[in-house]
Amino acid sequence: MTTSLYKKVKYIKIDETKYKINTDFRVAIRCFELIEDNSISDLERAYGIVTLLFGIDCPVNETSLGLAKKYLEYGNDNDSTNRERDIDYNLDQKYIIPSIRKDYHIDITSEKIHWHSFVDMIMGLSQFSLLNSVRDIRNTDLSKIKDRKEREEKAKLKKKFALPKKQTEEQKKILEEFERRLNNGWW
Repeated sequence: MTTSLYKKVKYIKIDETKYKINTDFRVAIRCFELIEDNSISDLERAYGIVTLLFGIDCPVNETSLGLAKKYLEYGNDNDSTNRERDIDYNLDQKYIIPSIRKDYHIDITSEKIHWHSFVDMIMGLSQFSLLNSVRDIRNTDLSKIKDRKEREEKAKLKKKFALPKKQTEEQKKILEEFERRLNNGWW
């Protein structure tokens, strides 16, 4: 599964059988919702992700899950696991939609856009886009601001635009176990 700027991956191949990927960015976002859904089992999560991406005929196994993971991780740098998240594709729609509309003149609410193109657009947004302004606020290191008044103002903004904590420690352990099984094989 290779990706280039001009040719986005549209199929996966498992045991000589090709499966069409549902490449719409909304499907990838739904997969992330499933990954974070603590009300379902790892098996239900795996079936949901593979079925959404590759269809009901695709086998759910280490290979298909590995390909799903690789597809969904497009654009993630290796440092992202240690940093606090600064974007939530669902909650930040009110910033994403106008930012992409302004920078690219595309209405993503009415366009079918490949997940990888969607990620590329977000990564390529201008420095002053609404989304990047919000992300900058979320990433502000208050300890580096010496002026007390400025630090208080930034702290208020940080609180206003903060993403809700999605995971309790127990939920985090469940997701880490799913990730471990995904990486080490569990079938």
